[in-house]
Amino acid sequence: MDGLPPAPEEEDQQVEVARDERDLAAGAERRWTAALTGLSCAVAAVVITALGGHLAGASLNLMARSFQGSHVGLAPLARMLGEPELGPLSRAVIAAYEGAFFGFGLALGLTRRPR
Repeated sequence: MDGLPPAPEEEDQQVEVARDERDLAAGAERRWTAALTGLSCAVAAVVITALGGHLAGASLNLMARSFQGSHVGLAPLARMLGEPELGPLSRAVIAAYEGAFFGFGLALGLTRRPR
């Protein structure tokens, strides 16, 4: 009996365990990749903002200010950071969040392996 191959049920269980272990490892690598991509995009977004560029949050604030009577804006967030209006610090913080979420989501989406 020692020379007989494993029963099909045992073989299926072994394959499932191996697949689960690979999925866990792939999941950890995927999250690590997404975190590094998010961090890289956050840094890039802060650099873009420091060079005078506008990302979505700052652009939304500029557009909202151009419409008279608009209640949309990022001034409350700027005040939380100690600035009266959207200034360099609040623009950098908003850009970092935008870049981080963009990069994290992009990497998660591009590394998804459908079954």
